[in-house]
Amino acid sequence: MKNLILFFLALFTLQVSAQKYTIEGNNVVVYKVVEVVEGTEGDKDEIYNRVKSYFSRSYGDANSVIQTDNKTDGLIIGKGLYTNLTSFSLGAWTTKAYYIIRVDIKDGRARIIASASTIIPNSSSYPGSTYEYNITQYYPITDKRASGMPKKAQEESFNKLVDKLNMSVTSIEDTIKKGGILNSEKPEW
Repeated sequence: MKNLILFFLALFTLQVSAQKYTIEGNNVVVYKVVEVVEGTEGDKDEIYNRVKSYFSRSYGDANSVIQTDNKTDGLIIGKGLYTNLTSFSLGAWTTKAYYIIRVDIKDGRARIIASASTIIPNSSSYPGSTYEYNITQYYPITDKRASGMPKKAQEESFNKLVDKLNMSVTSIEDTIKKGGILNSEKPEW
């Protein structure tokens, strides 16, 4: 009986939080993390303000921007850049990746979708010699290797990208649940 209950709990968890690579729109393959935050205190406007607070704190450079900000529909979409996912060739090359976070907000709940489609190797020794590769068409998803990039570096870049996407989703979830207010901003200071 315990095993049956555990099985159904695990099955429910897999439906609520998913990680996958899918085809989006015009045959663009992306890695995606989806998290639904249920039972959140507050109405749509309060949750929206918490999420907006997260983006304001997290997006502090020119490469990270809020692309869509629609309070009426309860939608915020931000585009950011994870830098230094890994380095190789004695540190002459590093990898980075652009990502998109979408948060759909309703009364008492929110859906967080974080996705990335490419990794960008770039060189400090050869400025301007960057290129992008689709993460799901190369190692570790397939045995194909990106030009001039070791498999180990590709695997490490992919793993760190997945970790960072999961950490971003967890941070937004915490912000939604805990209010997104720093201790220094609380009224009892």
